[in-house]
Amino acid sequence: MKKIITALSLVIAIMSCSKGVDSIEYGSKVYLPLSGVVEVQPLLGESVYELTVYKSGINSKGQIDVSLFVDSDAYAQYLLSNSGALLLPESMYSIEPVNFTFGPDELEKKAYIHFKQVDEEFIAKNYILPISLRVGQPQQILEEKKTVLMTLKKYRNPYQGKLKASGKYYLKYNETETEKIDYALQAETVTANIFQIPSHVNDMMLWIEVVGDELLVKESGNTNRFRIQDKGSHIRGDFDLKHQRFYGVFDLSFSYEFDSRIYEAEIELNFNL
Repeated sequence: MKKIITALSLVIAIMSCSKGVDSIEYGSKVYLPLSGVVEVQPLLGESVYELTVYKSGINSKGQIDVSLFVDSDAYAQYLLSNSGALLLPESMYSIEPVNFTFGPDELEKKAYIHFKQVDEEFIAKNYILPISLRVGQPQQILEEKKTVLMTLKKYRNPYQGKLKASGKYYLKYNETETEKIDYALQAETVTANIFQIPSHVNDMMLWIEVVGDELLVKESGNTNRFRIQDKGSHIRGDFDLKHQRFYGVFDLSFSYEFDSRIYEAEIELNFNL
């Protein structure tokens, strides 16, 4: 009997706690999780940047109407310590949607910034795009996280980002004795169709040039310290809209000179990370 009473007491206690949580209400506030000054590198030509808006709160009722706008006051404030920054022209972007509504149970919304007309002169402009949230009631917004200032100082090509390199290298004419290649790396934009990566050899930086469906491996800066010769590198894959970058594999095949000996390398660059 005592065990039954104890069990009933525990059930009642749990139900009471549950009712207690249900009765708590904490007013909702919307905010940008990525706020403040943020560097954004759009693709050459056109690209899409995803902007997330969150809503906090517990058991809050009703809905919140939110709008996004380019904040000229935030731009003026930024100029006080960053003279020379230019507001991104309206012809170079669009935002969709700019108005949306959070229902009682919704915690996240997405907006998309479509960058366009980005060319190689873009890096000389020092552009900024300040975007803020606006709501109907001041208490519905987290003031310190209502604005993102996107600085746009350089573009990127579709190959920039994290990669995985795997493969082998060996002395020329001695392919039976190979050394393994396996490392992670970061590709950086050089031009619209060239990116730079570190190689498996100390101090040997590579430029990978995309020429149509083919590749050309060469030494960074077009120098000739390692006497690199491409041996038929090629591409497997294509641009991926979801990830806004190339998705696939680059098969690199090249020779190089190191310590007065000629080596050959076969490397698979994997973009699918």
